[in-house]
Amino acid sequence: MEVTNGYPPLSFSLNNSEPDDFGIYNLLLGNTEHLLTITDRYGCRLDSLVYLSGPPVLQLNIGQDQQVELGMTASVSAVTNFVVASWEWTNEAQASLCPTLDCTRLQWVPVRNEYVYLTAYDANGCSVSDSVWIAVLPNYEVYVPNVFSPNQDGVNDRFKAYGPSSRIVSFNKLTVFDRWGKMVYTASGLLPDGLNQGWDGTIKGEEAPPGAYVWQLEVEFIDGFQRDMSGAIILMR
Repeated sequence: MEVTNGYPPLSFSLNNSEPDDFGIYNLLLGNTEHLLTITDRYGCRLDSLVYLSGPPVLQLNIGQDQQVELGMTASVSAVTNFVVASWEWTNEAQASLCPTLDCTRLQWVPVRNEYVYLTAYDANGCSVSDSVWIAVLPNYEVYVPNVFSPNQDGVNDRFKAYGPSSRIVSFNKLTVFDRWGKMVYTASGLLPDGLNQGWDGTIKGEEAPPGAYVWQLEVEFIDGFQRDMSGAIILMR
């Protein structure tokens, strides 16, 4: 503030405080009004109301709550009204979801319902936070055919289960029995996208006879859920 038409030395008082010769005041709250009194050497006095504006309020928005199907990608983007120096993405387990400090957009495959939190910091260390709820809809569907024809024509030659690798970790165990309950095939750790996996329609190296067989399947999903399934398959030649 510049003072004119006064006779120095001048004294300053803020909010009726003890006068001083400097007029320097620290640690004042923003967005507040203060009474500044200036007095010159002859006792002439000026009272002035001074409004001290504060810094702009930091704003952060990471969108609305979301629903995603198990195995699908969730995406969250941040919008701010300030220049961000660093970002901190976490979930309810306090796990860091971003390996760097500049993730303005987060993409990941959630395996359970969870809150995702973002704290954004400016260059002065001031921060603002927001959160979003991610609901994961369970989907434990697996396709198992009811007929296969192991005739080496390149079409449906093996009996196996099908499902997306984005949702399924493994077909932990597949077992096939003949009509008398004798096990004719078993395998563990089959991958959902394995090309040359599954039963090839042979028993001890010999072609299995056409007919009905019974199967049992154990499936593990990315959220840890395990499903046991069973059914019948027709072998055709």
